[in-house]
Amino acid sequence: MIKQVRIFVTLLIFSIKARLKDGFTVIDCLTVIDIKVDEWINSDMEKFIRPETLFGGKFESYLNQKSVRKKTSKEKSVDDIFKEFK
Repeated sequence: MIKQVRIFVTLLIFSIKARLKDGFTVIDCLTVIDIKVDEWINSDMEKFIRPETLFGGKFESYLNQKSVRKKTSKEKSVDDIFKEFK
């Protein structure tokens, strides 16, 4: 189990670093995660919520996609969270 977690974390870091080298930001990465989790959670697509899918060749199209779910009044967007740290 620990080995699987290490592999997952290594893949996640490698994938995010690749997108950052392409000129995307951490906010962009978090936004893609938010969009795709909202869209795919509790569906047949849930199995694709993984680094190689989220940060692969379709990353930019995922980033430009409109979110399919509106946040509730208690939820904060990625931008809201980062504003708190400025």
